Amino acid sequence: MLHPIFEIPGLEVIELYSEMVVEPVSLAGTVCSDPDDDKFLEAALAADADYVVSGDAALLRLKNHHRIQIVRPAQFLKLLPH
Repeated sequence: MLHPIFEIPGLEVIELYSEMVVEPVSLAGTVCSDPDDDKFLEAALAADADYVVSGDAALLRLKNHHRIQIVRPAQFLKLLPH
């Protein structure tokens, strides 16, 4: 059975997620205008991510944090190789 969002077999989704578990780092202070969104930046930093893909207005206003770009899903899809 395919995962409805990712259109890949369910077991592969579980394996994919298990490889992506990280311990978030703690930010020195509040970064985002919505402090509840800082957890996404903490996880992205811990994972050494290049992007945070989000539709959240508070995160998108940042545009980037350190080396991490914060983009909308449609923007991210345009960045992927075809």
